[in-house]
Amino acid sequence: MPIGPKQSFPLIENTEGSFEVFSVSPGNYWLNVILRERPTWNQMLIALRQLASLLVEVEIPDGPLSEPVDLGSFGLQIVEP
Repeated sequence: MPIGPKQSFPLIENTEGSFEVFSVSPGNYWLNVILRERPTWNQMLIALRQLASLLVEVEIPDGPLSEPVDLGSFGLQIVEP
């Protein structure tokens, strides 16, 4: 299934500990998450060690942008040190 041009959407953590993304048009997307170690005051973000990641294709169905879509739960793949 072809995926369109690269786009980024910020993840917002809600009070239940899950994440929300707003104003995503219907279509197919790659959900790409990279979890990195917390930086110290002098570390550059690109130099942080990767702890876990996720890459999965998701589909946002047709419907109003104001209606929430639950994509379910995803597990991160732990990166071995």
